[in-house]
Order: sequence, then C-alpha cells, then structure tokens
Amino acid sequence: MRNKISNSTYPFAILMVSLSFFLMHGLTSNYLIGRDNHLEFFYFQYTLHNYHLDTTIFNTPLNNCLSVNILPAIYSVLTAIKGIYVFKIVFGFIGSIIPLIIYIISKKIVGNKYAIFVALLVLFQMNFIELLSLIRQEFALIFFFLAVLVLFDSDLSNRNKKILFSVFMFSVIVSHYSTAFVGLAMTVPIILIPFIKKLFNDKKIKPINFDMLAFLGLFSYIWYFVVAKAQARTAT
Repeated sequence: MRNKISNSTYPFAILMVSLSFFLMHGLTSNYLIGRDNHLEFFYFQYTLHNYHLDTTIFNTPLNNCLSVNILPAIYSVLTAIKGIYVFKIVFGFIGSIIPLIIYIISKKIVGNKYAIFVALLVLFQMNFIELLSLIRQEFALIFFFLAVLVLFDSDLSNRNKKILFSVFMFSVIVSHYSTAFVGLAMTVPIILIPFIKKLFNDKKIKPINFDMLAFLGLFSYIWYFVVAKAQARTAT
C-alpha cells in the first residue's frame, strides 16, 4: 500500500491537516479565541488607525514585535480584509506551512519514510494547535524553520545560504523575543560546525561563518538592548 502512494501525497496531506487545525481554531467564533492574541490585535489596531508604528506609547516587549503590529497592518491594507479576519483566517493559512517546512527539513535528514512522522509529531502538539492565539510566535517559528531549511539545503551556494539565513533570522528577531534567543542558541552550534571541523582537521583557526554570527549578535543587541530600551525611556 505504501508503494502505491505518491510521494507528493504526503506534503499535501500534512498541509491540509495543518490547515484544518488552524481553521478549526480560527473559525470557532466570530471573535478572537486565545490568550495573547487579544493584546496583539490591540497593538495592530493602534498601528493601523494611526498609520504608523509607535512603540513608545506602550512600554511592553510585545509592542516591539513587528509581527503583531506592522505585518498584520500591511496584510489588512493590501488585501482590504478586516483585521480580525487577517488574524483568524489569513494567518491560519500562512501558519499551516510550518509542519510542511519541518517535513522538508526532516526528509533531508531521515528520509521520506520517517519525515512524515516528524511533521505529525509537531502537528499534533497542543501548543501548535493553539498557535493561532500567539501570532508573534507563529511567524517567528515560520522564519526560524525557513532558516534551518536554508542551512540544510545543499543546492544553495555558501554566499546565498548566508544571505537567506541572515534574512530569516533577522525576521525571527523582530517577530518574537523568546523564539529569537532560543533559535539563536540552537543554530549557533550548527553554524560553528565548519569552523570546528577546520580546527580539528587542519589544526588551523579559520573564522568560517563568523560574519553571520557577528551580524546576528550585533542586530540582536541593537534591537533588544538599544532600540527597545530607548523606546522604554521615551515612554516613561
């Protein structure tokens, strides 16, 4: 039976199951259901109604997450869709690709046979099912897994890998603070693997991928410890 199923069926099935979970959560009510998404929606409305991002008026880390103020405002303006439906439906369609990205990554590592189980393991977690109530974390996870996908893509040149990885991790940093710190802690050892191999094999210290680490470290410091603190001082 397994041999009769096309390999293209698995990613499509994962995407449909994931989408059904998101829409099950998003279409349950005419209003937002969840935890932090009510406050996220408030920051989005404030940004949309004032036509600009103002992170000094509210001294909270949540208001520094561009995924809950700028991003939904852009979607709402470009699509002419009401903000609440952007949060409930549009972001549901976007978030449903997370298990698909995980499947593609796992397929490169453990093969197609087990990649489906890895994706389902993530998909059936309660935290994932309720992810629509944490928009900032949803987008941070999307960008993080895209960054990991870039690292394991052997078809990309080293230069393109660095550019794409930096762009996606930059997006993680401005999307969600906690995911950014955890994601950086998880990816730094992977980035340092070529450096460690060079050190042990050739007994030479060659700063491979240090430019990426320097960029991400510097931007994280600027965003969280300079920009956010400056905004906090202005707000007070």
